Amino acid sequence: MRYFTPRRRALPRAHALAPGQQRLGTHLDLRHFAATPVGMRVSAEAKLIRIEGRLLTFRVSAADAIEPIGDGTHERVVITLERFDQRVQKKAAQIHWQTVEKCFPSAKNSLREAISQRETFFNSPELGI
Repeated sequence: MRYFTPRRRALPRAHALAPGQQRLGTHLDLRHFAATPVGMRVSAEAKLIRIEGRLLTFRVSAADAIEPIGDGTHERVVITLERFDQRVQKKAAQIHWQTVEKCFPSAKNSLREAISQRETFFNSPELGI
């Protein structure tokens, strides 16, 4: 049922967003119960059935020219892009420093030492680069 997610962009916007907001999918529960031959047209439908604060729940369905082929629910949450980006950048920085600490344990408290060890490692003849 790969048609649900890409096709949702073509469906009418049921929930208006303020500037700086975006929707992200958080849960997708689908049933697929009929095959569709390659080349046959498939139609998809999404209906907003519940709004709980920032959480939007949609009933989704798809059918080919002969019969229904699947249905389910899709949950999306409304987010503030600036706050989301800040959280992702914070997590990315944590991953970066965990990697530095793992690769260069003796440089745990010194960025300069970590960079030096990294350069020594990558310039070593044993590495063959």
